[in-house]
Amino acid sequence: MVSPLFFYQLVLVALVWLCVMLHWAWPSDPTAVCPTTPDPPCPLPKRHREPQPFAGLTRKPPCAACEQAHEHGP
Repeated sequence: MVSPLFFYQLVLVALVWLCVMLHWAWPSDPTAVCPTTPDPPCPLPKRHREPQPFAGLTRKPPCAACEQAHEHGP
């Protein structure tokens, strides 16, 4: 029968081997492996005309008294 100490040492050697293999296989710096130049930013679109208000947002008051009250309101 094999002592449990042998299995513990075997597991320890396997974990060290796994760490070494991962350290070797894992890229340490991805920018050093494949450097790429960034694309230039797209130019901003230019405004061609002044924005027009949406017709559904403005309403005409129903009567002259409401229109006068609306002019002197906040």
